[in-house]
Amino acid sequence: MVQERDASKALIVDDEPHILRAVRNALSADFSDVLEATTAQDAIDLAAAQRPAVVVLDLALPDRSRSEEHTSELQSRLHLVCRLLLEKK
Repeated sequence: MVQERDASKALIVDDEPHILRAVRNALSADFSDVLEATTAQDAIDLAAAQRPAVVVLDLALPDRSRSEEHTSELQSRLHLVCRLLLEKK
């Protein structure tokens, strides 16, 4: 049985404080509770416990060697649809 998402919550996953701040500011207008995680494992644990409606995910996290690992785990274990923000260099 899939638990419902909390439409008031968003989760930001990034290890760079300035990106967390910027995304938090952008999401604060639409979500009353903006959660933050700085590692993939913290994101998985927080998403499972809090059931956010939206996850904004950095692909380059220090505790995962391959970006697909944490994206796949969030999608399969927690039934989340992940949309990724990519940095253009």
